[in-house]
Amino acid sequence: MSEEIWFYEFEGERKGPVTESRLQSLIEDGTIQASSLVWKEGFDDWMPAEDVDSLVFSRRPLPPSLPAVVSQPPAVRAAFVPREARMRAGFVPEIGECFSAALKQMKSDFWPYVGLFALTSLIVSFASQLYVPIFFMMYPIMVGFSWYVLCRKRGVSASTDAIFEGFRRQFGPLAILNLILVGVVIVATLLFTGLAVGATIGGGVLIGEMNPSGPESPLIAVSLGLAAVVGALVLMFLFALVTAVGNFAMLLILDCEISAGQAIRLSWEVTRMHWFKIALFSIVANLLTIAGALVLYVGVFVTGALSTMAMVHLYIRAFGDEADQGEMT
Repeated sequence: MSEEIWFYEFEGERKGPVTESRLQSLIEDGTIQASSLVWKEGFDDWMPAEDVDSLVFSRRPLPPSLPAVVSQPPAVRAAFVPREARMRAGFVPEIGECFSAALKQMKSDFWPYVGLFALTSLIVSFASQLYVPIFFMMYPIMVGFSWYVLCRKRGVSASTDAIFEGFRRQFGPLAILNLILVGVVIVATLLFTGLAVGATIGGGVLIGEMNPSGPESPLIAVSLGLAAVVGALVLMFLFALVTAVGNFAMLLILDCEISAGQAIRLSWEVTRMHWFKIALFSIVANLLTIAGALVLYVGVFVTGALSTMAMVHLYIRAFGDEADQGEMT
């Protein structure tokens, strides 16, 4: 006896013809649901499959409930333990070794260092457009990249949000440090500008008194020129020393959680003992950064990162503990 031929509805379309055994298979594999419409010859109209006596819908056992998931508490940031603020005995600034160590560290993970420095530079550039806030926001922003480099050098886990560490901790002391050093630079600039203008006017008056109708005295002209050069060199060294003190101090504030005054005093003590080498270090770092800016400007992200990393290595030599010094070798 031949099987009856069926038609069925699937996703709004008529399917078939199929035999009754095939229809039963479609029911078992879930293609045809209890509410699906079916039809065969002799039916007045389509009807739900569950209403057909010859079709069997077996109740499949349901799987057991999933085990309860125990929610884990959110990760807690480990408490920071400040280091002792002290100068390391026997510290000698070695320019070449610091830049060599910085270059080695940069090569180990080039793009994260350069990318993070570029991000920091863009933030500083944006903040500088605000004028007034930059007088107290520069160091809280700048210290972030240095802190990232320091953590990586110490083998401490550090993510990109390390650049905001200055805002999370010690924002007040860093802002005060920023205001103090900006004030020093402004006062020094005004002082040397005033001296330069005074020397120029005084020299002109002296020339006029000594030789009112004749040509200028070559000796006086040369003396004024030399005075201008010496003044520029003194100002350059002063700015280099202020930069070094600021770089040391901002890391001390974050690393040792001390006040701006304490950080400046300790930084100046180290800088004063080796003022020439440290000033030369800052000048070399600045010249390297400027050289990078000349390469379509994007080079500054490489040379600037390298200069900052070299300063971090100088900080480690000046204020690091025994573990830090072991990493430098």
